[in-house]
Amino acid sequence: MKIIRFQSGGRVYWGQPTSAGTALRIEGNIFDSPRVTAEILPINRLLSPLVPVDILCIGLNYRDHVAETQSQLPPNPMLFIKSSNTLNDPGADIQIPRLSSQVDYEGELAVIIGKTAKNVPRSRALEYVFGYTIANDVSARDWQKDKALNGGQFARGKSFDGFCPLGPCILTADDVLDPNKLTIKTFLNGQTVQNSSTAEMVFDVPALVESVSSTMTLRPGSIILTGTPSGVGMGRTPPLWLKAGDRIVVEIESIGRLENSLVDEMEHQDQPQPPQYQSAEPAKSLASEPPAPVEAVAAAPSVLEYQPAPKRPLGRWIVFMLWLGVLGLPVVATTVWLAMRYNYLTVGFYTVETMAVAGLGTAVVSLVEIDRNRQGSRRRRNALILGASLTFIWSVVAVLLGLTFIVRK
Repeated sequence: MKIIRFQSGGRVYWGQPTSAGTALRIEGNIFDSPRVTAEILPINRLLSPLVPVDILCIGLNYRDHVAETQSQLPPNPMLFIKSSNTLNDPGADIQIPRLSSQVDYEGELAVIIGKTAKNVPRSRALEYVFGYTIANDVSARDWQKDKALNGGQFARGKSFDGFCPLGPCILTADDVLDPNKLTIKTFLNGQTVQNSSTAEMVFDVPALVESVSSTMTLRPGSIILTGTPSGVGMGRTPPLWLKAGDRIVVEIESIGRLENSLVDEMEHQDQPQPPQYQSAEPAKSLASEPPAPVEAVAAAPSVLEYQPAPKRPLGRWIVFMLWLGVLGLPVVATTVWLAMRYNYLTVGFYTVETMAVAGLGTAVVSLVEIDRNRQGSRRRRNALILGASLTFIWSVVAVLLGLTFIVRK
């Protein structure tokens, strides 16, 4: 499923895009069993698909990029961090800082963490991935490389305002067969400047989740930028730096296209910040309260993701399955006893077998629901598994008991 975050009628929503310009509103926190409603909303403005808790980045993670920078393959993932002020929206302008003359592009696959991860083994790493989006790790190379400017750290060159456009959507993990086999391209003013595949990564997605979670706790809403392939501006002769008026597009297979234009910072210095960057009081519960105006909740998803997901009701279907699982066997046993006691073998046979078929059918439906919610609340999923298991057990018992009627008859 594709998930977008957008502004509609002065409010911010998550939604599932439908036809051009509209989306089905998503109810609740996307990391805890969200529900796609039937409400169709116009998309007035497309926003970054989430406000990340942390923006974690991996350097030198494509073999061809390592070669073009004349570096050596790192023995472990090279981690650095971009600050939250870098977040930018699809279609929004990227400002070229007045203090930099070497602004560069880096098209990247971004991994979105869906549940708390610490010391995750490679074999289970993808279980913690909620989905994927596109990022442009815009970089001021002079501030990145010159130790006299940056003090020997990447962060200054990577963390100018608006240097991390994200979007246009989240593609959930269940729709990505293999994140390590996706085509990734970058276009500058219509010309292809990067053309590679995530298969070229030195450390693939499971390896990155394993490595990063070994030294820090990854929270729901954290993103990992997985590195960029060859073709960046600083790797060309002469170097190809971004300038005002340029149009940069990053395209990743199945996810879509992230498009932004470049402008001079001086042109925007007197303009107010867009609503999503203004300070705001956090929303108490995105799942239980109606959306607030953009000015009051623009950063709410970020604040919410710092907190444990609120407990939610189990839902009518889950409660029904629990009752069905618990009461099914006594009802079947009572039916069998009455049929044998009063010698209604034929009626008893058809009654019990009908109940067995109905039980098996609901158990199968529950299995589908369990699969759909495999990245949702563990409490809800376990309750559904319990109800489905009990229902399956008494359904099988009912089939066997029904056969006794045939033998008795």
